[in-house]
Amino acid sequence: MRSTLPVILSGCCALLSATAQAESSLSLTTTLASDYVADGVSATDSGPALQVGLDYEHSSGFYAGVWGSNIDSDDHDTPNLELDYTLGFKHALTEDLEGDIGITHYTWYHIDSGSDHDEWDYQEWFAGFTWQENTSLYYYYAEDSKVWDGVQRRIILEHAQPLPVYELSSLLTTARVDLETNVT
Repeated sequence: MRSTLPVILSGCCALLSATAQAESSLSLTTTLASDYVADGVSATDSGPALQVGLDYEHSSGFYAGVWGSNIDSDDHDTPNLELDYTLGFKHALTEDLEGDIGITHYTWYHIDSGSDHDEWDYQEWFAGFTWQENTSLYYYYAEDSKVWDGVQRRIILEHAQPLPVYELSSLLTTARVDLETNVT
């Protein structure tokens, strides 16, 4: 799994340099959260999280990003930094419907010891559709041997409803998660 990260980063660099003349955007996001909850479980032992993301989008539909967060656990041998790298491609299928496909590589590091925990690293493939920019349906697939010892499949349906006050919106989400564990 360790060889996937250099391939992803090399692909990002090659595509960025080859498409430098076309329209593109770069965005930075920061979040200070009271708790980082992933799949219903606190990844920060119910403590605060500082999260930073850097995203690149190209007018061709190609996009790439990196996202990071501190993590914490009672076990001192577990990682304390998560970095996720994403590559994908979006394309308008009709005037109202957009298709999206990509991969996210999840990595964990133990900052205090300077070592990484590549046995925790895994990739998640995804594909989805967005209708009228506010309703999306996505399918995610990942195989992992450390976190849940098997295959995880997720289907997520989301709808963002604009509210008439202060440019706010309501996000309605429903998800189905299937875990297929390896039993030896």
